[in-house]
Amino acid sequence: MRIALALALLATTACGSVNPSPVSGSPLNVTQLKFAVMDVVGRPVYCDPDFYPIAREGGEQASAISTYPQMKADAETYAAIVAHEHLPSADLTDAQKLVVYRAWKLLRALDLTQGGSGYSFQYRIQPMTDVRVGQVVWTQTADGRRIAEPAIEVGSMPVPPGHLMVHLVLADGRELLASPGHRTADGRALGDLQKGDALDGSAVTSWELVAYSGERTYDLLPAGATGRYWADGILLSSTLRR
Repeated sequence: MRIALALALLATTACGSVNPSPVSGSPLNVTQLKFAVMDVVGRPVYCDPDFYPIAREGGEQASAISTYPQMKADAETYAAIVAHEHLPSADLTDAQKLVVYRAWKLLRALDLTQGGSGYSFQYRIQPMTDVRVGQVVWTQTADGRRIAEPAIEVGSMPVPPGHLMVHLVLADGRELLASPGHRTADGRALGDLQKGDALDGSAVTSWELVAYSGERTYDLLPAGATGRYWADGILLSSTLRR
């Protein structure tokens, strides 16, 4: 089954529209549409209530078990989750309930706004993970010029559940979601920044730690002398710099 999906990816923000009438097959319900959007665009970044602002006792597994009756009572949503995650329709194990719960949280983080015969959406997605060695990116030369160079190394590392990321907003509207240890072009850790600090020709107007719903963080190293590159329009230093 294919759906008609129009979207735009700007940095780590996705926006677009989706029609519930697929190219073939039966019309999709709202939950199925949300899964269709996430399958194409990516999962939303959101403040996970199990880890932020305070981690819940028992973690996700305890929440999954206690919330299971509520999730199952919503028959349409539950059926869509079970189908999407390829789970049995019979009683689930605790591990399978956790799969349902994680999908349920993602669905709640994605809002579809109805307009006419379709729906529109806009949300922050996880950082781009499809950069490959050899792909051309923007980097900065030692004398401050912006030039295109290939990525010579791409790396990632696993993070534990509840890993916190820095979400900051600049006065000119640029936003960034990155690990606290990632460094700015002048060597400051993002986790050490505060509101009012200067950053890449602007100033930080909002700074917060948010729970990360991804399983890995990513970085790249561009060719050239500085190891600097632009992420979401903000100049950073690569953590992979030799």
